[in-house]
Amino acid sequence: VGAVLPSGLATDDTTKFFFQDLLTTKSLISFYEFENEGFFVGAGQGHMVRFALTSISSPGQAISAAEFLFQGKHIEDLSDAAKKFRLDADDIRLINPNTLTAPIFSSALDAEITKSIYRRVPVLIRETKPENNAWGLRFLRMFDMATDSSLFRTRENLMAENFFLKGNRFQTDGLEEYLPLYESKMVYQFNHRYGDFSYGKPGHRPHVLPDIPVERLGRPDYTPLPFYWVPWVTVRERLGEDSSKPCLFGWRDVTDARASARTTISSVIPMAAAADTWLLMFPKQDTVLSSILVACLNSFASDYVTRQKVAGLHLKYHYFKQLAVLPPKTYPQQCPWCGTMQSLQEWLLPRVLELIYTAWDLEPFAHDCGFDGPPFRWDEERRFQLRCELDAAFFHLYLGSDEEWRRQPENLTKYFSTPRDAAAYIMEMFPIVKHRDEEKFGTYRTKDTILKIYDGLAESQRTGRPYVSPLNPPPGPPTDEYGHFIPMSQWDPNHWPSHIHLPRNERL
Repeated sequence: VGAVLPSGLATDDTTKFFFQDLLTTKSLISFYEFENEGFFVGAGQGHMVRFALTSISSPGQAISAAEFLFQGKHIEDLSDAAKKFRLDADDIRLINPNTLTAPIFSSALDAEITKSIYRRVPVLIRETKPENNAWGLRFLRMFDMATDSSLFRTRENLMAENFFLKGNRFQTDGLEEYLPLYESKMVYQFNHRYGDFSYGKPGHRPHVLPDIPVERLGRPDYTPLPFYWVPWVTVRERLGEDSSKPCLFGWRDVTDARASARTTISSVIPMAAAADTWLLMFPKQDTVLSSILVACLNSFASDYVTRQKVAGLHLKYHYFKQLAVLPPKTYPQQCPWCGTMQSLQEWLLPRVLELIYTAWDLEPFAHDCGFDGPPFRWDEERRFQLRCELDAAFFHLYLGSDEEWRRQPENLTKYFSTPRDAAAYIMEMFPIVKHRDEEKFGTYRTKDTILKIYDGLAESQRTGRPYVSPLNPPPGPPTDEYGHFIPMSQWDPNHWPSHIHLPRNERL
């Protein structure tokens, strides 16, 4: 039986049971999705208008695994074996156990790599039996931009009522205080100062905010201004017991797996109000592990998985819960490329801390991570190296060792003989990152640097000699011989770390 159906059948929660039943009963022969690039004249053309050709077997004819094609543009794509792949009911339960919907792989290679990752790395939250929420995560959509708009005040509103601006908070001589309302366009990966409404025309809400000059980011006292502010008392009510936390962890709701350089945008913001475009997450773990969770989500390895899931323009809870995310028990384990008893957490934290803590408004976050010094200087080249070191590390953690790779199914190893080959392929799945690099540097610098560090980490694991970062000073705060942060009171003022700002009472 063949039928033309809306392609939402594969990805919409409302049809998951019907879709899963077809796989469980082995009745689904094929599901071929096409974008309307001229198939139906007048129906609206382009990748946002889709249909699917679905074939279902007759009773008693068991189909072991259904064949899929997504994002087809021409009927000739049905003849391209590289664009088609097979999934059975167990594959669906492995990758999307909560919704039982099909991921939107664009090739057989993507299907095999993703299945391999999910065999090693569990979903963030498994809602079906056996249930599992290793991070103890809770979520919050703090303020709805439509239904909560009566609570929002503009800069002009507050100044007319004799409020004064201190940093990016409005205060009065009394006890009343208004906190900035962070929107997703104000935040990026490891950067809570990504967008500033003060750069726009007064009273105008631009769709895209201009880039913040590097000179501004280099000032630890610089705080971006939002378009709206919300009473602190209302923020406290929405957060409840979480209002005492030093910072807030979250991710961008708005994304696009095709048109965006990156898909998952996670970061840390100071205690503030958050719009519905910046969704909040509250891990039960401490601030250190929570910040490492952010780094994991921002890695290319994790982001690649996200790209196989997001069919529209939003990274909602049902997608987020089913991302492949390393559990917290991963990080207290011994670091495989450190050559000592240093844990993964101790290796990751200095890099994550230096990337996140670039301004005084995140000082409570730094204190919770065990660091009492000033913010780190915004240095583009250091930040690039730090991020590449994190990405190389997460590729090792997500893909496993060469020995583990050889035990993978033949369907995977025939495409990629080593996990490094898979990492190189994954980096090619970020064409905007590649294009920007080639335009600016003449080469895909991000990929080349990550793979070079990947090789360095692999060599350390083979030889037992620790990986040494080329950064000088080394990543993060000064440490003792055991890798513990040295209190600022014990630093040598005559040899101040060049990558860290001076204390508040010194000249910036």
